[in-house]
Amino acid sequence: MRKLGRTVVVAARTAHAAVFAGAAVHPGDDDDGGDDAEAKKLETEALTKAVARGNELFQSKDGVKKTCASCHENPEKPQFNLATRAYSYPCYSRKAKNVVSLGMKINEMLTNKSGAAKEMDLKGADIIAIEAYVASLKSK
Repeated sequence: MRKLGRTVVVAARTAHAAVFAGAAVHPGDDDDGGDDAEAKKLETEALTKAVARGNELFQSKDGVKKTCASCHENPEKPQFNLATRAYSYPCYSRKAKNVVSLGMKINEMLTNKSGAAKEMDLKGADIIAIEAYVASLKSK
């Protein structure tokens, strides 16, 4: 049974990586074949803005008892440093007893660790911005 569980997790991670990589490689598939240079510029600007907004939210104490940064950028807790921590989503969560996305994990941390009154909309711009920021930490 453990082998089957690992196989499912590996398959889910591989699928997620393929989807994420495909989106990064071919982000303009829904456009009308316009100027590639202009499209790349718009994509870069949009991602840069999302990462910056995600950083703001990561550092913000607005509506929560403690910030994401209070744990994930704490030199006394290097095991939580997202820039060096090995992680990949979607993954199996023992707590949820299910496969969870990065957005779902962020919501879990917000409500259980940061004291947020409610979860963020998984399709909302703010949680996508936090996901973009977290992904940018891995690439540094």
